[in-house]
Amino acid sequence: MKYKYTFNVVMVFALMSIVALSVEGREFTNKRGVVIDAELIEVNASSVKIKRGDGKIFSVKVSDFSEDDRKYIESQRGKFKTVSAPKPVPTKLAPDVKKFFSEQGENFTLPDTIEMVQIPAGKFTMGSPQDEIGRGEDEIQRAITISKPFYMAKTEIKEKQYLSIMRPGYKPLFPQFGRRLPELHQNGPWDPPKGIEPGSQAMDAVQWIQAVEFCKKLTAREGTAGRLPKGYEYRLPTEAEWEYACRAGTKGGFSNENVEKAAKAGRATRSTNAFKLSDMHMGVFEWVLDDYAPYKKGMATDPVAFSDGKNKVLRGGFNEFNLIANEDPIASTRKVPKKVTEKDRLRFVRSASRSWMMPAWPYAGV
Repeated sequence: MKYKYTFNVVMVFALMSIVALSVEGREFTNKRGVVIDAELIEVNASSVKIKRGDGKIFSVKVSDFSEDDRKYIESQRGKFKTVSAPKPVPTKLAPDVKKFFSEQGENFTLPDTIEMVQIPAGKFTMGSPQDEIGRGEDEIQRAITISKPFYMAKTEIKEKQYLSIMRPGYKPLFPQFGRRLPELHQNGPWDPPKGIEPGSQAMDAVQWIQAVEFCKKLTAREGTAGRLPKGYEYRLPTEAEWEYACRAGTKGGFSNENVEKAAKAGRATRSTNAFKLSDMHMGVFEWVLDDYAPYKKGMATDPVAFSDGKNKVLRGGFNEFNLIANEDPIASTRKVPKKVTEKDRLRFVRSASRSWMMPAWPYAGV
C-alpha cells in the first residue's frame, strides 16, 4: 500500500514452543526436535498413545519419535495393551500436539484467515558483508542458531484480521475524508484505494505496543477456544527469527532475484520466498520484539535484545524505498530528493536491513 511522504508498519507473528511441558512421565522428542513431557499409556504395532499433563491423549506414529525414544518404546511393548492400528484422529483447524508429532508441524490457518507457516530450526549468518550495496553500519555479521522450529504469519497482518481482535466494533467516523485521514483515534485503517477490497490491505498506523497487545489477545482467544496447546503463545518474532525467516536459506542481500532487480530499478514489487512467506522485502515495515541496539559479537543461540526499551527494531522495508536518500526514512520522505542512488534504494529493503522507531509514539502511517 503506497502513501507519498510516509511509510507503514504492520506485524508478523511467531508461534514458539516452551521446550518441556511439566507432567510426570518421560520427555519425548520428535524428529524435528520438539520436546514434550508425557506418559506412555499404550503401545501398538506402529503407533503409541501418550498422555499429556492436562489429561489429553494423543496417538503418535512410532517413526515420528527420535531414535532414543523409539528404543524406549520397543522396551515397553510387553507392558502395555497392544492393538493392530490406531484410531484416526480428526483434523483440526489449529495445531495440537498430535499434529506437531505425527504430522511434523504442518502449516495451519486460524479462523480469521491468518495463515501460519512453519519455519524449521537452523543456522545462518545474520547481518551483511561490508561490500553489500546499501549496507548499514549496524549490520555486523554473526553466526546465529535458531534452536527450535516456530510459526510465522504468511503475510503481513491485514486490516480485517487486526480490527476483528483489537476493534471489533470499529466503524469509521469520517469516511468522507477517504485515504487522507486514517482513523487514528480508533486505531483504525486508512480507506482503501479504488478497486481494493476494504480490509484486505496490510494494517498500518500500528504502534509496537499495539502489536504486542494484538498478540496477547490472539493468544488468549486461541487458548480459550482450545486451539492452542499448553506452553505455546503468539508474539512478535525476534529480530534474528525475522531475518532467518526472510532469508529462507539464502545468503545474499535478497531472498528473491526478481525482488533484487526491481529494487535496483526503484520499483516496488510483491514476492514470496522459499519458506512461502510474502512481502518480506517491501510492502510495509514490520515490528519485531527486540530493542534497537548494536549486535553483540560472536556466535549466539536464539538471541533477543532488551536494553532500555526506548526504540524498537523495524524490518521488512516499505514501498516508498525509492524515495529514500539518507538514513532516516521518515525525514527523507517528507521531501523527495532529486537523485536517489542504488545504495539509497537498497538501504531499507534487504534481508539484513535494520531501522527503528519509538514503540508508543503516534506516527501517522506507522
